[in-house]
Formats: sequence, structure tokens, C-alpha cells
Amino acid sequence: MSLDDKCEKLNMTEVGRKLQSEGALHYSSCLKSHEAQLELHLRDIVVPVESRVEDLRKEIDNEMKGTHRMPALLHNTGKYRFAEVGMCDYEVLPVEPLHAIGHHINNLFEEIPRHLPKKERGVFERTLKAAFSSRQVKRGKDYRNALLQLTTAVDGRIDDKIVQILISLCEIQEILYSNERSAELILRLYNVTFVHAMKMIVAFETTEKLTKRKLFGQYFHALVCHAPEQFRIIPMPSSNAEDEERFFNFLKTCTKCTSNHHPENVLDNCFIRCQVREEIKSDKDGNVQCTLSHQFSSFITLRLMTFLTYFRFWYTSSCICSIAKADHNFNRHILA
Repeated sequence: MSLDDKCEKLNMTEVGRKLQSEGALHYSSCLKSHEAQLELHLRDIVVPVESRVEDLRKEIDNEMKGTHRMPALLHNTGKYRFAEVGMCDYEVLPVEPLHAIGHHINNLFEEIPRHLPKKERGVFERTLKAAFSSRQVKRGKDYRNALLQLTTAVDGRIDDKIVQILISLCEIQEILYSNERSAELILRLYNVTFVHAMKMIVAFETTEKLTKRKLFGQYFHALVCHAPEQFRIIPMPSSNAEDEERFFNFLKTCTKCTSNHHPENVLDNCFIRCQVREEIKSDKDGNVQCTLSHQFSSFITLRLMTFLTYFRFWYTSSCICSIAKADHNFNRHILA
């Protein structure tokens, strides 16, 4: 579904157009019971008249397929298509590693403890707490670092199915942040994402804390389905926005903590502090990925054997299909 398709879906009813003109950020949560009933009726979705508003909103969420508001470039502008703002060829990358990996790791950290026995759950939670080092604000690199430390520490101490999920995700993040791109790495990413998806489907047949929609939602889909395709076309570091977001966070901190909040003084203060920061900045932030890569190489022996795991099944199936096809052609030739 393209961005224009999503915009059209949001604005296909009078209720939807009204919400977008008011700048609503979440489509269904803004609807009252009678509005939700009308919205579903206009979209040709039949629901019982006595349905609760929560059930009506769930129906709308299912219909919208994760679309809640207009894209940022059109939000609250009164325009409904990118062609109206001269951006009909605007392209959005399907995967942004910083958010996709960070949020997927966070989802796993919330869901995994509910699937472990009491003793193993204690080991997992204590190790996770130590890995985060009591950080109040957790950034993308903190989640990646915690994943590496946690995987190394819990190997052999908790259920092996969970460990294999963590190991595969460690390798996915290592490849996506790698400065190298080769046919071998591209194929490896295809294999590892496939293994990660299969392991998760087996381990989380039912979810305890998160909904299946969230656990197997946007971030899981981006990593498993789109990351290998995007990596085949472009180097993934070119789609990383970590330096820009780090700089933006610095500007927010300066504005909040070191200015008098008068508009005429905010910009000057930020520019001066940015210049000083560039002059005295250490290489700590620049070497974040080098540090994480070094940690990853320390447990490279845990690397998944994706080829051998699935080779026998593939080989056997291929042989059976080939034999059956040859036998069919031979019989047809004899009968002729």
C-alpha cells in the first residue's frame, strides 16, 4: 500500500476528512460510539448495533491496517495527496535500522520473560537490568548493547529456543550496521531473517504481555521482509539517521536546560553550544558501532548454521519432486 493509498483510505469518508482537518493523531481513538458506527457503515463493514465503542474501534483499526494519520508532510495542511505539494515521487525507505531494531528488541524484552519458567525468568530479568545499567533514558545503541550482553550471559541458562532468537537478532543488527556489503552478506541476511522469523513463530504461538499484532507488527515485518531487499539495493548505513537524531536531541537539551526560553535567544544559544561541542567532542559517539561490533565478534561462535539446518529438508524435497517428475515423464513416454 503506497502513501497515496493510505491517504485515500483516511479521507474516503466524511468522518475521516473531518478528523484529518482537525489534526487528529490517532484515527480510531478520536471517534465516539455513534461516529464509529457511522464510519464502519460508510466503509461497508457490518457490526451489531449494540457493540461497545472499544469493539468498534478495534474493527476500524483492522480496517485501517495500521494507518492512523496523514503523513507528516501533509498532516494538518488541508491537502490529501502528495501531488498537491509537488512530491508525487517521494520515496520512503521501508527500513530504518535505528527504530526497527530498537523497538523490536524492546518488544522481545517485554514478551520473553512471560514464556520462561520462574527460575529462568529471574535470570533473564536480572541480566537485562544489569545490561541497561539503570539507564533512565534508553537509546537505540543502549538496546543493541543490552541485546549483545544479554545473549552472551543467558546462553545455556535459559530455554534454547529463546537464545536462538536472540542470537539471530544479534547477527541481523550486526549486518545492518556493517560498512561492508557483499553477495555473501546479502544472502546471509536473507537466511538469518528467515531463521529469526521461524524461531519466533514457534516460540510465540500465543503472546502473554504484548498482542500478536504488536510483536509481529511493523518492526518485525520491516526487519524480516524488507531489510534483506533494501540491503541488496543500498548499503544500510546510508539509511541510518542516528547522527542526525543525536544532534537533534542535543538541540532539544540545549533549548530546555540552557536557555531562558525566549525565542530570540534560543537559536543563538544553540548555535554557540553546537560549535563548542564540535570542537571538544570526543570520539565516543563515533566509535559506538566499533564497540558493538567488537562485542559481537566475542561470541561469534554462537553463529547460527542456517544452511545446514534447512539443507536436508530442501535437498530431500527437491529430490522427491525431481524423481516424481522424471517418473511421470517416463510413464507418459512409454504409454505413448
